[in-house]
Amino acid sequence: HSPIVLLDSPDAGARLSGAATITWAGSDADGDPLIYSVLVSADHGATWEMLVDGLTQATFTWDLTGIPAGSAYRIKIVATDGFNTGLGVSDQDFSIEGRTYLPLIRH
Repeated sequence: HSPIVLLDSPDAGARLSGAATITWAGSDADGDPLIYSVLVSADHGATWEMLVDGLTQATFTWDLTGIPAGSAYRIKIVATDGFNTGLGVSDQDFSIEGRTYLPLIRH
């Protein structure tokens, strides 16, 4: 059987900054242990980049320092039992808020 993955957070429409905890639930009908990869998309899911690979826990804390601000982010969790693969994907976008810099006025 293929693993089943249900993404818990971040929620659709969430506005994230600082550090974000990504959580999901993974199961396998065969009872096999699961290994997870977390991927991110900044373009509504058109392209994906690996955040972390080889996780055995269903949680990951993502340091958003230096991540470009945007409102088209999605997360994909890939679970494998060593033979079969299952996916959990954000069905809607969330935002990453960047730092706001105020203009410096000199007199």
